[in-house]
Amino acid sequence: MPESVIKLINDQNPPPLLLLFGEEEFLISRSTDLLITKFTNPPLNYQFEKYDGGDVTLDDIVLTANTSSFFGEKKLVLIKDFDKSIGKIQKKNIENTKFYKYLSNPNENTFLVLQSNNSNLNGLSKSKTKASNLPYPYNIIVQKYLWVEYPKVWPSEFENWVRKAAKNLKLELEPDATQMLISRSGESLRTLWNELEKLQIFMGGNSKVTLEDVLEVAGSSKELNVFDLQKAVIKKDLKTAVKIINEILRYDRQEMLIISVLQKLFLQLFKLSEMDLNQNKYALAQKIGVNAFFLG
Repeated sequence: MPESVIKLINDQNPPPLLLLFGEEEFLISRSTDLLITKFTNPPLNYQFEKYDGGDVTLDDIVLTANTSSFFGEKKLVLIKDFDKSIGKIQKKNIENTKFYKYLSNPNENTFLVLQSNNSNLNGLSKSKTKASNLPYPYNIIVQKYLWVEYPKVWPSEFENWVRKAAKNLKLELEPDATQMLISRSGESLRTLWNELEKLQIFMGGNSKVTLEDVLEVAGSSKELNVFDLQKAVIKKDLKTAVKIINEILRYDRQEMLIISVLQKLFLQLFKLSEMDLNQNKYALAQKIGVNAFFLG
């Protein structure tokens, strides 16, 4: 999660407006849920209101943001799909609109959170000049208020993401456990997060997660995976290895994961070639850094 959101969650005084956007809908949703939990519960106790952008106009948002809660307390107002609220803008009259005036003088008792799916915003965190070229009202919002982008997390980045997400859940996955989780449940960040939450419950307070734990919890969401490929390579079964690769790529483009796993396998086989193979498989597995599961 971006540092700005973590800081915001730990803060007692949120900004008057926050814009959340990007290609990772799950991360936007999760950040929003954390913010709502923080500000609507003790000791802050903000009142909470949620609207869909397709059901409210910019004028409606201003009216809601400026309306005091029944008990006179501060409130958090969430607008989902904010882009749908904007509609057609008459550029000549922008300065006279209620929303433009609100952006100049927002209600200090309202924390307005806007979620946007506008693709024009994607890449803003990497471009210093893009902000000034955005259409109204985004050009004003991104220059005056806090915004957070959630760019696409690619499959090649899943392993690093899983490690960080697991740490937030006070879990530490062994490398082969991480790879197995991604292989069997790596369709999206949401799926991976759901499996991590299952693991947290399954572990019952234990932090170290092994391959066996993942196999028991994640199940077999894909018939074949990179670890089946490893076994086929070890057995020199070319036909099965090619079949497994085709199956993996049919479900998800994980070329880099396949290369990484096979590279690691060949290094382990090289180590194994220099050892006494009369030892039991558990001793051998420990010495080359794999789970005994892979030695049959």
